[in-house]
Amino acid sequence: MYAISQDDAESTREFNADFGITLPALLDTEEDGYPASNAYGLSHVPSLFLVEPDGRISLAIAGFDRNGMQELGRRLGKEPFEPGESVPEWRPGASISAR
Repeated sequence: MYAISQDDAESTREFNADFGITLPALLDTEEDGYPASNAYGLSHVPSLFLVEPDGRISLAIAGFDRNGMQELGRRLGKEPFEPGESVPEWRPGASISAR
């Protein structure tokens, strides 16, 4: 599993440290023209994709979708939220349509 960050390396390190994120993060920066985001036509962050070993995308989540995150957690064997945590059902995330 990889994260792809649209922030610079320093901001990405700080975000990961603040939220205890330990998975590898790849950079897709404005300075480089957001090549990954543009290649996949992303319009909101976060966008999450579960890519199967055969390369097929079996789950796609745009924006913050509680049910989608729970489904991703179920498939990966990890509950994404703490017990009693207040989690909104949906939040659109940041729009990146101007890119």
